[in-house]
Amino acid sequence: TPPGEQNIILINRLLDDPRVPSCYLEFNVYHEILHDLFSISRAGGRWIQHSAEFQKREKAFPFYTQALEWEATELQNLVALENAVS
Repeated sequence: TPPGEQNIILINRLLDDPRVPSCYLEFNVYHEILHDLFSISRAGGRWIQHSAEFQKREKAFPFYTQALEWEATELQNLVALENAVS
């Protein structure tokens, strides 16, 4: 982070819902912290945001599997409910 800048992680208000498990929120914060630790790089003409080391560290999150399973099965339902209400 450049001097004078703050690291701020913004969480979508949609995730401030009792149906969202804490492991999913914690995983999102962990994922964003990893972005601060591992810079975006360029290789073969492509931008690499999630390097092999980034992915390795991400998978080390204690509830990695549970968080991704919830995301895959429930997040779209939450978004659909929010869109129906809006």
